Amino acid sequence: MNMLALVGRLDDIPRPGIGLNNFLLFKSQHDPVMSAEMLLGIWLDPHMVVDTPDVLVMANQHVDQDICIKESAGLQGIWTICWLGAADEKDANAICRLLLLESLIEHFSARKHEPPSGRFIPVFPSRTSESELRNEMDRLGAQNSHYLMPAWFQDAATGRLFQPDVDAAAPEQRGNQEQ
Repeated sequence: MNMLALVGRLDDIPRPGIGLNNFLLFKSQHDPVMSAEMLLGIWLDPHMVVDTPDVLVMANQHVDQDICIKESAGLQGIWTICWLGAADEKDANAICRLLLLESLIEHFSARKHEPPSGRFIPVFPSRTSESELRNEMDRLGAQNSHYLMPAWFQDAATGRLFQPDVDAAAPEQRGNQEQ
């Protein structure tokens, strides 16, 4: 199952003791299914993390399904991790970063009748090749560049998120895992 993280502030991801990274590390150590789940991205928005939606309408004319938030866990007002599924389970694989981003924008715009204030951080497995990363970021930024932040990566072994331009371990981790 794919996941989305709703986070109030960027500083809440690595925050000692209560950060999203601590939860992901704990889950990966205690839940073998966690390593098969993919975090598609992080939506930074202090309002949505408090008022987590149950459903996001897929904003794609080719897919007539909603993105359902099947389960969620988190620290209220700080971060929420959401396990995503399609209303029709056979379409669950149709949820990709682009549809998720467009659905988040559509959901917020429909509720507030104004453009969203949130920003999207795409998250990729640490083994993602540079060409795959560039292609996906180009697709995401084609129409939504003002909502897009630089990509982060997730270590498959620990679940830990890292930001390549900031985290000193990032180049070493990606270099050791790239195919």
